[in-house]
Amino acid sequence: MSSFGLEECLDALEYNWNRVNSYTSIMILLFFALVFLYLKGNKCEKAYFVYPGIFYLFVLLNPIIDWILINRLGFESRMHRFFWALPITFILAYVCLKVCRDKKKQGVFLLGFIMVLWLIQGRTPWDEEHYLTENIYKVENKVVELSKAMHEIDESEYFKVYINEIHPNYTIRQYDPAFQLISVPRSIDYIMSEARLEELSKEQPSSQYALAGYFYGHYQVDMEALYGYIKALQIKYLILDYEEKEFVAKGWVELAAKTEDYYIYRVFDM
Repeated sequence: MSSFGLEECLDALEYNWNRVNSYTSIMILLFFALVFLYLKGNKCEKAYFVYPGIFYLFVLLNPIIDWILINRLGFESRMHRFFWALPITFILAYVCLKVCRDKKKQGVFLLGFIMVLWLIQGRTPWDEEHYLTENIYKVENKVVELSKAMHEIDESEYFKVYINEIHPNYTIRQYDPAFQLISVPRSIDYIMSEARLEELSKEQPSSQYALAGYFYGHYQVDMEALYGYIKALQIKYLILDYEEKEFVAKGWVELAAKTEDYYIYRVFDM
C-alpha cells in the first residue's frame, strides 16, 4: 500500500479525463480541491494552484467566454482544449497526496480515492483495452490494427478511404499518413448534427449527405448515384464499423479485410 503515490493518482485521473461524460465529475473534484487548498494550503500552494485556478475559471472557463468562443469564433469542437490551460489532473493528484499524507494513511486513502473516481466515471481500466505497448503515438488500438490491415492489402504509398466513424478520422493520420481521408472530420461533425440528414441524404444522392446518411445512418439512398459520387471522389476503400451486405451484392465493392472493429471494403469499377 505504501507504494501508492502521485504517479498512481495521476494515472487514475488521466484515464478518466477527456472522456465522454467525465467533465462534470472532474470539475466537481477540482472545485473541492481548490477550496481545500485555499483553506488548508500554505502561501506557495495558493500562489501556484488556487489563484491561477480561480483566474482561469473566471476569465476563460465561464459562460460568456464560452458563448463567444463557440457561437462567434466557431470553437465548439475545440472547447475542451481550453481546459488544458489549467493543470487539472496535477492539482487533483497533488491534493489527494497532500490529504493522505496529512491523515498518515497514504495507501488506503489513495486506493479508496481511485476506486471512487472509477465509480464516478462508471468504468475501470479493465473495461477495455487501452494502448498497445509499442504504440508511442497513444492512439486507440483499433486504429493501429486498422493501419496494419490496410498495409497488408494495399502496398500503395497512399490510399483514399472513407471511414464511417468520426473519432478515427481525427486520429488515424496522426499515426499513419498513408490514409488520405475523403471527409474532413469537422465537416462530418457538421453533417451529422444536421437535423434533416435523412431527408437531405435522399434529396442529394451525390453529396456528403448521401455518404453520411447511408454509411452513418443506414438510410436508404439511390445506390447508383452514390456509387457515381464515390467514384468521382476516387474513394478506393470504404471502412465501416459494421458489416454491410446489401451494397456488396450491387457488384461494385468487395470485402478486402476486417479487423476486430472494422470491415474494409475495396471499391472497384463495375
